[in-house]
Amino acid sequence: MSQKRYKILLDGMYIGLVEFLEVLDWEVKTIQDADLHGAKDREVVMYAKKKGLLLVTSDKKAAELAKLMGVKYLLVFSNAIIAKAVHLDLLAYETREEGNDCLQEHY
Repeated sequence: MSQKRYKILLDGMYIGLVEFLEVLDWEVKTIQDADLHGAKDREVVMYAKKKGLLLVTSDKKAAELAKLMGVKYLLVFSNAIIAKAVHLDLLAYETREEGNDCLQEHY
């Protein structure tokens, strides 16, 4: 039996992740798909609630509204995530085989 996966609503700053998440088998909608580009945070959160979507955002206000309204959300601090990914890649690079100057993704 497979684990239930959330359907995702990506806030504007993450539109570029759609294809990647779809390839990873996530059902994804963007605020543009929902005709919410330029909408107030509350409208975005209300839409997520109405459609049963998990909101992925780096907007702290939207995340706080989601919390108050009982909407599932993921608050992404993108710089921290990017730094962690770079850190892991650099550690992997340090342990590469001699003569291999190509950094391979390891996650």
